[in-house]
Amino acid sequence: HGGIVVHLSVTYDRDCGTSPTAIVAKLSAREAEGRHVFEKDLGMYSREVNFYRELAPRISLRMPKCYYAAFDPRESRMVLLLEDLSDWRQLELFEGNDQGICSRSLKPFFIDTVARFHASWWCDRALSSTTWIPSFADLWGPFISKVYPSCWQHCIERYVHLMDSEILKEGPNLGNRLVAYLDERCEPSRNYTLLHGDLKFNNIVFGAGPEEGIEALRH
Repeated sequence: HGGIVVHLSVTYDRDCGTSPTAIVAKLSAREAEGRHVFEKDLGMYSREVNFYRELAPRISLRMPKCYYAAFDPRESRMVLLLEDLSDWRQLELFEGNDQGICSRSLKPFFIDTVARFHASWWCDRALSSTTWIPSFADLWGPFISKVYPSCWQHCIERYVHLMDSEILKEGPNLGNRLVAYLDERCEPSRNYTLLHGDLKFNNIVFGAGPEEGIEALRH
């Protein structure tokens, strides 16, 4: 697992006015091996901390407030203390699911909001001058090259009976082709913007109504 998320109840030894009575703590993985993958290979912990420290104040989307953000590069450990948004609702993929909210009516709002977000960061110089924000190719290309051979081998062991000769022929080279495609699409001369990186419906929550905004929880 990439990390630990804990819901904390908070009490105070004095009157603290509107201070939160609940917060969410997001921590790095317990195991050193997991921390190595997510930080040394992908830089996810330091990037998330830097996001809340440097970019979050400029984000137009509704964000959880960040009360504290810290990263220890020696141990690849991070801690984030965030606003509790557990009373917000998750967007479900299918109609009729009473655990979420109707996705069909909110999809246009969702798409329009994400498009406006991308437009607001279009070719923003802050992105090109910030060293901790990689291109999609720089982030995932080396990782794909590293893990794809073993992933393909596991796939062969489990699903070879479902594969035809063309898949068996092209499969071993698919990882290299994907890396080449990312390199082409992420050339410095191309337009660029800020991406969530894992934008999908189960990473989105809504308030009581669309007018309260859209929240991409996992950055």
